[in-house]
Amino acid sequence: MKRRLTIFLIIAVFVVIIGGVRYLWRAGSGTKKSYNFDLIVKSTNMDYWKTVNEGALAAASAYNATVKYKGPPTEENCKQQISILKESVAERPDAVILAASDYNLLAEPVQDAIDAGIPVLMIDSNVKNTNTIGYVGTDNIKLGNMLAQQLCGHIGKTSGTVGITSFVKESWPAVRREAGFRSGMELHPEFKILKTVYGGSDIEKTEYLTSRMVLANPGLSAVAALNAQSATGAARALNKLGRNDIQLYAIDCTPEEAMYMEKGIIKIALLQNPYQMGYYSVETACNYLRGKKVSGRNTDIYTVNVNTLFDDKYEQLIFPFKS
Repeated sequence: MKRRLTIFLIIAVFVVIIGGVRYLWRAGSGTKKSYNFDLIVKSTNMDYWKTVNEGALAAASAYNATVKYKGPPTEENCKQQISILKESVAERPDAVILAASDYNLLAEPVQDAIDAGIPVLMIDSNVKNTNTIGYVGTDNIKLGNMLAQQLCGHIGKTSGTVGITSFVKESWPAVRREAGFRSGMELHPEFKILKTVYGGSDIEKTEYLTSRMVLANPGLSAVAALNAQSATGAARALNKLGRNDIQLYAIDCTPEEAMYMEKGIIKIALLQNPYQMGYYSVETACNYLRGKKVSGRNTDIYTVNVNTLFDDKYEQLIFPFKS
């Protein structure tokens, strides 16, 4: 009898302990203590996306998560990015953080991932799908509008012709930045806006297209460049043609662009914060998986000119991997 009572008490204590552990597990940071994420970017070879990954890794360390960095070598390779997304879903991460290379073409693969039980958070570039966790990144309409304001505020002319160099035509940021820029320029009908040229994030192609634009439009006053490669290609063209009279206004600023800013070719650059994007994306994904209510989150935008180029606040964004 005493032996049976002892066994009963041992079992009762064991049940209480197990129940308590389960309760603490649920009451803690969700149903899991750590998470595995796949960060799928547009191009693993670009410093911009490497900086996004640095931010994601920092957040992963803070939130007890792991991040796998994936993507095609170039931004134009949408088919490869779709294949990478499908492979990722088969590996069953806790969530996918995705920068879509094409707003429309990635919509169905993203839905396939969601249907497979893999939540998808969009970063930098959104997709035509309302079932994702949300969007973390730059407000691209605002960014394009700010570029128009900077151009019209500094160009010093009451009329003129303005060109636009962009990147991947069906990329969500490209579409929205151009829309924001053109909307801002509508407040200044004295300026004629040329048809946008698309370099596909290829610097040499953008340089060629910008040279053609300049030669075909003798009255060109300024060029608005909608990403780093668009700005670098345009700056190279203006530099080779000796056209310092044509003002260049850029989104993003690489070390090469900084050089052209010092030479007076690039007048203003608007900086995004890719490190912040990476950090916020992992933070948002973790909060979502832990049952917290999350929504889209916009990252900061900064205005830089030749006088503020090397300020501490901006230097790390321009020279992220400077030794």
